Amino acid sequence: MRSILRFLVRTTAFIRKEIVEILRQPRLLVTLVLGPFLILLLFGMGYSSNPIPVRTVFVIPEDSELRATIEAEGTQLIQQMIFMGITSNPEVAKGQLRQGEVDLVIMVPGDVEETIRANQQATFTVVHDEIDPVRSNYIQAFADIYVNEMNRRMLRRFTEESQQEASTMEPEIAAARESAAAMRQAVEADDEVEARQRLDELETDVSALEAALLVGGLVMSQQDASGGANPSDRQDPAALVENMQGNVQELREGNST
Repeated sequence: MRSILRFLVRTTAFIRKEIVEILRQPRLLVTLVLGPFLILLLFGMGYSSNPIPVRTVFVIPEDSELRATIEAEGTQLIQQMIFMGITSNPEVAKGQLRQGEVDLVIMVPGDVEETIRANQQATFTVVHDEIDPVRSNYIQAFADIYVNEMNRRMLRRFTEESQQEASTMEPEIAAARESAAAMRQAVEADDEVEARQRLDELETDVSALEAALLVGGLVMSQQDASGGANPSDRQDPAALVENMQGNVQELREGNST
């Protein structure tokens, strides 16, 4: 029993001694009580809920279709972006970055239209000189969001243009099908002269369809970026022309034997 009492006395004596020492030092007491709150206050004063503006300059080739797109709607994609202009010279943009005139340089590849028309993700080069990890990650995330949105919008625009141009080629497609049907009837009727004439007409119609395809610069995407009709229900004019050309070639070879 006495051993237990000695233990309690020693323990309380130690605690009492520490409490007395703390009370004798007001500064220590203030530090222990108010220190954590002061640290939280400093962090709160340094935090800003407002988005950080990012001054951005674009490097785009002179002949790129994307120049007009960036000027028209690309500057409105992200609220935090401050549009600082477009140049075709990468060194000029990097010079602005070194001098602190801009925060971010986005370089657009020269084949961006072909890449997106082929239903592939275009790769943009992003350059900045931030060494602060927080701000560096912020700018990188900002650039990723912007580039992904531009890819999505351009893919949707190219798909809509392709669908519109495909509808303008319906007369050529219909004429080629009519010529093919007429030639089939002539073959079934064993009319060789009529069959050859219809084959010539079919070849002419296919050539006209191919010319319309080339003039329109149409490359149909098998992905509907705007969430429209099922791609399996849509006809690819390029594949249709290639198929017709193969059929005409086979018929020519068959007639020549």
